[in-house]
Amino acid sequence: MLTAYDAESYALYVAIQTSDQSVWIDTTAQSTWNNQDGCELYLALHDTTARVVRQYSIYGDELALGSGTDVEYAVSLSDSGTSYEWRIDLSKVFGTEFETQSNVTLGFDISVSDYDADGSYSWLSWGPGIRKFQRSDRLGDLLLSRSHAIGLARGRLTWSIDGQPAAGRRIRLHAHSKPSFWVDVHSDEAGQWQLPLPVGRYYADESSVVDSNETTIDVVDGPGTKHLFVLREAIGQPLGIKAGEVIRAGGGDLTPDWVSFSPEDGLPFPRVDAMTEDHNGRLWLGSRVGGLCYFDGQNFVQFTTAHGLPNDQVYSLATDFAGRVWIGTRKGLIYYDGSDFVAFTTRDGLVDDHISALAVARDSTIWIGTTQGVSLYDGRRFIDLKSGNGLTSGEVLTLMEDSQDRIWIGSFLGLAYYDGSDVQSASDGLNQTTVVGLVETEDGQVLASTSKGLFAEKNGRFEKINFAGMTPTAATGPIMIDHAGLIWIVRADEIYRSNSTGDFDVVRGGSNRYVRVLLKGRHGYLWAGTEQGLWRWHSEMIAPYRQGWLKTKSGSKSWYSAGSRETVSDLEPLADILIPRSDDGVWIAADNKVASVDSKLRFTEEVTLDTTRIITNLLEDSNGTLWIGVSANTGGERLFSYRGGQLDSLQLGESVSRVTALHEDIQGSLWIGTESALWRVRGENLDRFTVSEGLNSNFIRSIGSDPRGWVWISTKGGICLYRRGAIHQWKLDVLGEFQRLVSIGYCTIIHVDQNGRTWFGFDDGMFVIEPNAFDGANFLETVVEAKLDPSVIRMDVNAPNAFTQDERGRLLVGGRLGITVFDTTLSQTIGYRDGMIPPVF
Repeated sequence: MLTAYDAESYALYVAIQTSDQSVWIDTTAQSTWNNQDGCELYLALHDTTARVVRQYSIYGDELALGSGTDVEYAVSLSDSGTSYEWRIDLSKVFGTEFETQSNVTLGFDISVSDYDADGSYSWLSWGPGIRKFQRSDRLGDLLLSRSHAIGLARGRLTWSIDGQPAAGRRIRLHAHSKPSFWVDVHSDEAGQWQLPLPVGRYYADESSVVDSNETTIDVVDGPGTKHLFVLREAIGQPLGIKAGEVIRAGGGDLTPDWVSFSPEDGLPFPRVDAMTEDHNGRLWLGSRVGGLCYFDGQNFVQFTTAHGLPNDQVYSLATDFAGRVWIGTRKGLIYYDGSDFVAFTTRDGLVDDHISALAVARDSTIWIGTTQGVSLYDGRRFIDLKSGNGLTSGEVLTLMEDSQDRIWIGSFLGLAYYDGSDVQSASDGLNQTTVVGLVETEDGQVLASTSKGLFAEKNGRFEKINFAGMTPTAATGPIMIDHAGLIWIVRADEIYRSNSTGDFDVVRGGSNRYVRVLLKGRHGYLWAGTEQGLWRWHSEMIAPYRQGWLKTKSGSKSWYSAGSRETVSDLEPLADILIPRSDDGVWIAADNKVASVDSKLRFTEEVTLDTTRIITNLLEDSNGTLWIGVSANTGGERLFSYRGGQLDSLQLGESVSRVTALHEDIQGSLWIGTESALWRVRGENLDRFTVSEGLNSNFIRSIGSDPRGWVWISTKGGICLYRRGAIHQWKLDVLGEFQRLVSIGYCTIIHVDQNGRTWFGFDDGMFVIEPNAFDGANFLETVVEAKLDPSVIRMDVNAPNAFTQDERGRLLVGGRLGITVFDTTLSQTIGYRDGMIPPVF
């Protein structure tokens, strides 16, 4: 390439000569930039503010982009190559602002493209990187001067951390007399730099992150003095964002095998392009069209430029070992440490501000893929890898560290890896191939998902592999390995999952989702970010159970899932009562009958009472005895025990017509709720509690106890607490909170979960209190006051009347509209549309 400048006519001349054995010109109407040879030129006028990049393009032998009044061109074709010549009138391109300047620096770059008869396409540019038309800082510098006095600015860059040379770092030098005259210079491997400049005084600006008093440089006619600049640590700029916009999440939509969330369910944007999960179980989501948010299972919390983010186009997300969430945007890198967002840009040492991929290495180094190369951040400084370091050109799309500590780098034009000292090409078989996803299998094999299909590393080379069951199309998309070691991959409009034979099956319900990203969640979930919102895959299906008298009975009030089994078939709601058995099966009661279903789903009839008795409660105690509470309008027993095929009864008194609740506390005492009193069986003793002993009503609705031995009692009059031999009535100490609580009706059920939290189910909602809710309460009084956190009241569960927890710790709540599942990352309701047979609870 040759360049020349005529200062009198403001004309810039550029000539490029290419050597090409296959010159290709497309003369059809469909001719474009990537189906023939061509040349592109980029210009931008340097200033203190960002300026637009002007692009001029020759496709074949015709000017396809740019004004013909600004530029003249000539193309000469031969069998051995092509010559491109340009003449650009800079006064027409930049106007009178350019004509008045004696010294000018321009952003400048040029690229040539090559299309061959075999259909292959490649390109080469003067400077590194791609998408030069988007940003002027991706261009090189072209200095135009009328002055004949030229000197040499030179110096050395070192790190303040350890005094070591700062290799490959950029500093920007401005003219003191005219700050818009500036030029960038990069240091070499020894930290040395030098640059010819017109004689005068210059200074290094803030973008060079220089921590030194010696920022002024006097350029004289001659070599000049060497200047030492010390670079400080790259710590970023706090953004001061304290809170985002809270959007209440809906229950999502259930389709076969998937739960989906769209803007109708509170998702702040229609598509999801990036995902990560933080150490608190929150799912962070990024969108190229809507910014950033996290999902905590109950709310979406959104952050955008309105809250202080530098950009609303999020391309990548990752979580490091310290729990910080890293966010790659089109205008820089950000991390969130739980209290604020901190931003980095090229001013801090990034190779480019367009962050397209992120990965966290085992040594805690943050790997950052951009459109111009890769940056490494060790917590103190950035180190850059570019195409000159062995990287393939093009935007970096995916990063992965393998078990050999190699960092794999997939880009728009190929694959490479960093072995700890150098970048090695791995493009054998993948040359000019877009690599969109990388994973490593359990046996250490690297798989690459590409624009040409799925490739596997074998003996240092990548070979294309095809699996039975996969649609025979070329490109594959996002790829992931789940907790079971199974491979998930997107191909065309389908999601595939590997099976036990090594082949692939189509994942039901995953068609036409336009999946952008897959994520293996910490709780075993698989998340899919799509152009149609957020999707979560689940394999749990609702299946009716029809055995014994369950084929004919009708009506339903309760249920229980055997949490110790990996897969549980939820029973068809023809049973009135459902509780767990100690052998991983369940007890079932309906009308006057009791049956059992074992872990292999075998049905056995166990107890049949006389037809005047209706079974209202079941409880299996810690000794394996089944307690049966009944209701009857005639005289006789209301409580039975069943063990080893033997049925016995316990007399509670003539006034008892119905047993309303059964519960065993941590000491092994049996608590019995009735319509007229509360009873406790403790060894051989039978105790009775009424309003005389402190209850606010004799009608007992539900009973529960926590690990401290506190017994909670729900009555018609409210909620009571039995503690250390005394009954206390609980009330809220804030009138507004009390009114909110009353508005959701009567407390009908109490449940204490595995974490010691106490859940209270009401007619139109529920709330939970933490174990420390009564710290500081005065238990010397009959009425105990405690403040209720308003955030714990939930109105989205209609008439909760059954609680349980599964082996993952998820809380499942049965209500009128179905089963609602709560955990740290998801709240969803399973109902009639999902296969549950009405009536539902």
